[in-house]
Amino acid sequence: MSDLKKKLTAQRGKVRRDTVTIEGVGALPVRGLTARELEEWRIAIRDPQKMQAELKTACLVQMGLEEDPGRLMYGPGEISQIADLPAEITEPISAKILELSGYGDVAVAALVKNSVTTSSGAGSSN
Repeated sequence: MSDLKKKLTAQRGKVRRDTVTIEGVGALPVRGLTARELEEWRIAIRDPQKMQAELKTACLVQMGLEEDPGRLMYGPGEISQIADLPAEITEPISAKILELSGYGDVAVAALVKNSVTTSSGAGSSN
């Protein structure tokens, strides 16, 4: 194995971490996603059979919001609790998770545009 491959392979499972401060709540620890997690989320948000449109942000928050390093705050069965939070809380959290996962502004804008759906489930051209 080459030295570069060893260095790259040593990064497996390591993700960037940071906090998001929410007024009235405090500093919340968040983490970026691994390539596998990010791809699973991207696939899920494009498939209306797998995920309701209103749960896309909640699912991302569930995957990256931590109680403390290595321990997620919400389990997969608690996504509806996140979805019921005000968007002014979930939006900055989801944006930070995408940033920590390596998504730039252009990629986030494209992802949002491509995942917007109408009530009939058809993609929006807006």
